[in-house]
Amino acid sequence: MNGEQQSGAGSNERISPTALLTAYGRTLTDIPFSRDIFEESEKIRLSKGEAAMPVEFQTPATAPRFEARHKLINRLLRQSGVTQVLEIAAGLSPRGLEMTADPDFTYAEVDLTGNAQLKQKIVDAITAKPTVGVRTNLSVEEGDALDLVSLQAATTCLDRAKPIAIITEGLLRYLNPDEKTTVAKNIQTLLKQFGGVWITSDTTAKRNSQNENAAVQAQSEKTKQTTGINTDLNLFKDSKETQDFFQHLGFTVEDHQLMEAAKELISPKKLGQTDKEVETLLSDKHVYVMKLE
Repeated sequence: MNGEQQSGAGSNERISPTALLTAYGRTLTDIPFSRDIFEESEKIRLSKGEAAMPVEFQTPATAPRFEARHKLINRLLRQSGVTQVLEIAAGLSPRGLEMTADPDFTYAEVDLTGNAQLKQKIVDAITAKPTVGVRTNLSVEEGDALDLVSLQAATTCLDRAKPIAIITEGLLRYLNPDEKTTVAKNIQTLLKQFGGVWITSDTTAKRNSQNENAAVQAQSEKTKQTTGINTDLNLFKDSKETQDFFQHLGFTVEDHQLMEAAKELISPKKLGQTDKEVETLLSDKHVYVMKLE
């Protein structure tokens, strides 16, 4: 890892607003519940006297990356055969609502207190609709990725006799190496208790961030403004360094690239993007499926 790193003290709280940026991007896709979640979130914000999401923070051109990431993780989750999930730092992810339409799935979302409370309100509003219905197999829990005790408490709704899939989407890039290590060791402990897999997409490489298109660079700057965190300082040098990091901690690593989901995307057509523009957004962006050695 690069010797110069962004301090992560308190960063798990500061990154919370970035969930809204991602949630907006998903509204330009066909991912179930994406628009419902974004609209309910905005209603709640406005009811509390907060401002609506500023237009300048809406970056449509990056939507294909969020869509590809979500759809590839979903595919890998289904391929794993695991039917109970713990999504850490779930934010405004629609995956819990989406997956629990299947009664065979049990899904626990965990996030910091404020985020979890907001998400519970959103879930309650959406599941109150007759077309959706109550999801007894979906639980929203309070917890911190850096705190093992809270993560273990969030799994009480899950069956310890069955393996779990742990998902982190959009968290690790905000954490410094020590924090990444803490999260990885916490996940190791959970996988030792349950068995299963860890699926993560939080590994943008520094080598690629320097060649991003203007839309991605703009969103990166907005993220820095929102969080006060220079994520560039927390990135891995390249895919090899990423895999070496996780392997050193005791994981086997199965590497997938976002381009694997390119044919499933609908947002590029909505946005009038060319295949080359989509390739630039997705090129050498990875999702890793990891198990204990």
